[in-house]
Amino acid sequence: TLHSLGEYAEARRLHEDTLARGRRTLGNDHPSTLTAANGLAITLHSLGEYAEARRLHEDTLARRRRTLGDDHPGTLNSAHGLAITLHDLHQHPAAAQLLDDVRNRRRRSLGNDHPATERATQDLAKVLTTMGRQFEAQRLLAPQKQKKSRFGRKRR
Repeated sequence: TLHSLGEYAEARRLHEDTLARGRRTLGNDHPSTLTAANGLAITLHSLGEYAEARRLHEDTLARRRRTLGDDHPGTLNSAHGLAITLHDLHQHPAAAQLLDDVRNRRRRSLGNDHPATERATQDLAKVLTTMGRQFEAQRLLAPQKQKKSRFGRKRR
C-alpha cells in the first residue's frame, strides 16, 4: 500500500524488514521470502536504484525458476520486473528478449486477453519502440486496439 501511495522510502524499510525476517525464519528460497524480495526489487526500481533492483530481481528470478519452475506466475512476475529494470538501464535487447519470453509463457497459460499477458505485450511494444522497431510494436498492439470500441472500452 505504501508503494502504491508513492511512499517508497517507507515501503523500502518495510520490505527490507520483511525480507530479512523471511530469510531468517523461512529460508532464502521459500515462496513467501521470494515474494518479499520481489516487492523490495520493485520498490528499489521505483526509487531509481536500478543497479540494486537488477541484482535483486536476478537473484529472485533464479531462485523462483529453480524452486517454482519457469512458468509459475511468481517466476513470470520476477522476469517481467527484471525486464522493466533492464529497459531503464538501457539494456533494451535483453529486456525485449525477456519480455517476449514472459509474453509467450503467459499467452500459453493465461490466454491473450488476460491482463498480465496484455501488460507484457504493452511493455514489449514499448521496448521495441525504444529500439526503433515501431512496426513490430504496432503489430503486437494491433489485436489489443481492435478489441476496443470507439469509446475506448473493450468489447465484451
